[in-house]
Amino acid sequence: MHFRFDTASLQASLRLAPHVRLELSCVEETGSTNADLLERARQGRLPDGDSGALSVLIAEGQRAGRGRAGRSWQADPGAALLMSLGTTRRLHAGLIGALPLAVGTVAASALQQLGAQVMLKWPNDLLLVTATQDDTERVGKLGGVLVETHALAGDQIGIVVGIGVNGCLPQGALAPGGMPPAALSEAAACTAPAGAVTAALIEALADLLVQPDLPGTIHTLVLQRYPALDYARGRPVQMIQDGAVVLDGIADGIDSDGALRVRSAHGVRRFMQGDCSLRFGGQT
Repeated sequence: MHFRFDTASLQASLRLAPHVRLELSCVEETGSTNADLLERARQGRLPDGDSGALSVLIAEGQRAGRGRAGRSWQADPGAALLMSLGTTRRLHAGLIGALPLAVGTVAASALQQLGAQVMLKWPNDLLLVTATQDDTERVGKLGGVLVETHALAGDQIGIVVGIGVNGCLPQGALAPGGMPPAALSEAAACTAPAGAVTAALIEALADLLVQPDLPGTIHTLVLQRYPALDYARGRPVQMIQDGAVVLDGIADGIDSDGALRVRSAHGVRRFMQGDCSLRFGGQT
């Protein structure tokens, strides 16, 4: 699966809710789609999400793609969907930590509807679950979500949501963090072309970002829909900080603010995004 398309044909394929107004741009290459939209936020050029407007920027290639904690995101041109959506909203700071989980929930659900068995790994990874020839389960990193914000005048903030999804992988590719990579080309039940995958994700994420009651929608997604997609819950995990294991335990779900709960012999400890990274027990 290769992601190559032009703005006009993609725009024509979108089936957006009546209240959504979208500015769509597709480019061959940029440094980072998230960085480009964050710069628009700093310049006061992101559209007003309260009125249903947002910008979408898609690149076939990135020179400086980024993931969480400043990690680089590498992909051959056209081999992955590299997309960012940006808008301005009024959103309490306490909900910003939960927004990546809500975004991941919406993205995973959209991909599941296309036939890919996608699950979530706290705080921002999209996992693809496939069956091997001996009927064992293979789990790989399909992509990820990066949410960044910029404070504006009053109580407005610029919100930029970046998403990367592998369409195909070069031989010998590795994902950061020790997990094997995965691509939609491995999901046998997902026969949708790249344009349909892109349109489905734009439609789902745009609808989320311009919801009239965005705080309530985030709350519902995190508490009611995320648990069914939470691949870590009930599994042994290690919490990693600066390369060292700070806690071994069992993932025990997510709180409404986006915090991960980990249960160990010492009780339940909460981790916010940015505190630590999660590694499945026994993973090297």
